[in-house]
Amino acid sequence: MPVLLVPGNHERSRLPYPLLALQDGLHLFERPRTVVLEARGVRVAFAGFPFTHQIRRRFAEVLAAAAARETDPADVRVLCMHQCVEGATCGPRHFTFRFGDDVIRAGDLPRDVAVTLCGHIHRHQVLRPRGQPPVIYAGSIERTSFAEAPETKGYVVLELARSGLGPFQFRPLPTRPMVARTLSLDGIGTAEALARVYRFGQGPEPRHRYHAAVGLGLRGDPAQRPRMEDLLKQERDPKVMSALRASLTRIAARGGNPG
Repeated sequence: MPVLLVPGNHERSRLPYPLLALQDGLHLFERPRTVVLEARGVRVAFAGFPFTHQIRRRFAEVLAAAAARETDPADVRVLCMHQCVEGATCGPRHFTFRFGDDVIRAGDLPRDVAVTLCGHIHRHQVLRPRGQPPVIYAGSIERTSFAEAPETKGYVVLELARSGLGPFQFRPLPTRPMVARTLSLDGIGTAEALARVYRFGQGPEPRHRYHAAVGLGLRGDPAQRPRMEDLLKQERDPKVMSALRASLTRIAARGGNPG
């Protein structure tokens, strides 16, 4: 099965091409280029380029460079990139990208493609600029911060025909639970603080398929309670640390209230 890979900002726009080039069917957009693939009688030209800084002023140039390398005829064209597009949203406050050197204007998107497939924004969303093909963000397949805790993760399956973009569907994936909890440690010592974590963590085994990521906040006057980093520094016994991690996992799985 052919795989199209767009280097993103986390890869610093680069991937080890000589190593990846050895893989049959892997097409790497290590530079602006177009890859033409055929399936079920439909030839699709995938134009793409790696993540590019200051793309707002460079977009037309980069897009032209990708299209200039297209030599084979195709029935339909698709743009693949890893960038912010005007109108994309993220975060618990639904921040919307509008301006900035790294935000592509919606009006600058090409009109001769069936769809733009985009990475970079971790939330799944579909942008529909007026009079232009849709921009589909599949989103990340795993949560990477607590700001993404309420988001459903997954991937997108779509169909391409000679006439253009056909039906497409977002399919959810199981993800690691992320839970934020608060524990009161006001006016107590280290031993009691650890004991409270252990007690609160006791209960049924987690029902989650994956271990949860837990953000554990400490409540109380910082000057009058032990800090979590101090607690962890004092506990160097592997068995104790294992018990603490197990307690925190159970805390996330139970979703209880600290006491």
